[in-house]
Amino acid sequence: MSEKRKILILTASYGSGHITAARNLQKTIAEIFPDKYQTTVLDFLALENQPAPDQKTFFQKFYNQCMERPRLWDICFSLTNNQLHSRLLSRIIRLGYFALVSQIFDRENPAIFVSTHPYWNFLVPEYNQCRRQNKLLARPYLCLITDSLTIHTTWQTKKADYLLTIDYDTREYLRQKGFSSVIATGFPVHPEFFQPLDKNFLTSLGLSPDKLTILITIGLGNYRRFLQIINWLNQSGPNNFQMIIITGKYQEIYSQLNSKKFHIPTKVIGWTDRMVDFIRAADLVIAKGGGAIISESLAA
Repeated sequence: MSEKRKILILTASYGSGHITAARNLQKTIAEIFPDKYQTTVLDFLALENQPAPDQKTFFQKFYNQCMERPRLWDICFSLTNNQLHSRLLSRIIRLGYFALVSQIFDRENPAIFVSTHPYWNFLVPEYNQCRRQNKLLARPYLCLITDSLTIHTTWQTKKADYLLTIDYDTREYLRQKGFSSVIATGFPVHPEFFQPLDKNFLTSLGLSPDKLTILITIGLGNYRRFLQIINWLNQSGPNNFQMIIITGKYQEIYSQLNSKKFHIPTKVIGWTDRMVDFIRAADLVIAKGGGAIISESLAA
């Protein structure tokens, strides 16, 4: 049996979409090509010179604050969505991380790079350039863009061998901007989305398999809006639907909702690793509109 080729999947755990894409890609490759490829996921925020895993960096804290304040996010996006900012950020990242990342790349020795976060656009092409200067073969680099249509300039690199988009509209947008090597692949979703759901899943939660089921996921974003929606649905009248509310890491919201009196059948869930099942069981999903949750809902 020939030796497996290594694919290094590069991501950054700002929010959940980038890391979700990376992990789903890893699971899918392992399922489809178990004897051909070996995969490793490398998180930018877990590099050796980062704080301990339970300590958030300044940029993580700032990102989370922006996600909870959409207007602040819009302002930051507009101010940074230009080539000047991209060049400045590229210089900062290369100065701070290139030496360390080069050592990791040399040690891992992948056959292919795939990224799901734009920060790697500043590191992988530089590494490949160094390989060429040392008369070594550059490694193919694929950049999977997890956003749709509104594409930040940090994603828009011509130094990747291919840009992969989650829909056709984004592919056409990039082609119109002069990017030729663009392929619409879709968002990598968990392989379990293509398996049948356990018929007793809703029953095991104390809910009816015959009622319309609304799934509400509270993640990064203005969580107060979600609470307003929950209260409105709870007071909306006829008892002809049911709700599943997932609060994730928000323990205070979980405690608040878990002690709340609901007029309709409702199941409150905290942190879970069964999002695939909850999405497949739902008829309607209400969530922050990130690339991951939208693509997963469509896949379900």
